[in-house]
Amino acid sequence: METKRPVIVATGFGPFGIHSKNASWEAVSLLPHMNLEEECDVTLVTKEIPVAYDEVNKIVPELWKKYNPVLMVHAGVSHIAKEITLESCANRSGYCGVDVKECKLIDGIHCLGQEEHIKTNIDLELIRSEAKQFSANLHISDDASRYLCEYIYYTSLSINCGRTIFLHVPMINEEYSPLKIAEHIKLIIKLALKQLRQT
Repeated sequence: METKRPVIVATGFGPFGIHSKNASWEAVSLLPHMNLEEECDVTLVTKEIPVAYDEVNKIVPELWKKYNPVLMVHAGVSHIAKEITLESCANRSGYCGVDVKECKLIDGIHCLGQEEHIKTNIDLELIRSEAKQFSANLHISDDASRYLCEYIYYTSLSINCGRTIFLHVPMINEEYSPLKIAEHIKLIIKLALKQLRQT
């Protein structure tokens, strides 16, 4: 009898503002072609998420319910990021930005969660340390910037903080092509999955 493989869900954001092509989705969309499923014995699901609060509210809980992923990986682009950045936490309030639908949150507060501040239980320092063995330099941050990136992270952390990570990627440039970003995301997924399987 064939055993059902664990599912990893990876998301990237669609276009917004100056990002007519969002580097996060450009990279995540390459993951299905990078042998990750075979190397890790998993099923990979990728999803492009619109940069809109109501879309996150709808899509993310549906992904958790449908796939019950062993790991949820959200990626977003940051114009200030110089390297791949692992975000350690997310907050419930302080969201003042307008999304692509010209919508804002009432009082700037996330409507789905209860805790003000949630951290991932995945050991990001261990991932950063192990990534150096593969010549990958990762940064860790505790400020995901109170826009859709932090909003989607809070959404998943409020569902399961033990199986969720978020990473900011730089804008596409000479150093970081979509393929190179995708290679970093693949490595992060493999290191996070290794950690989860050991625990």
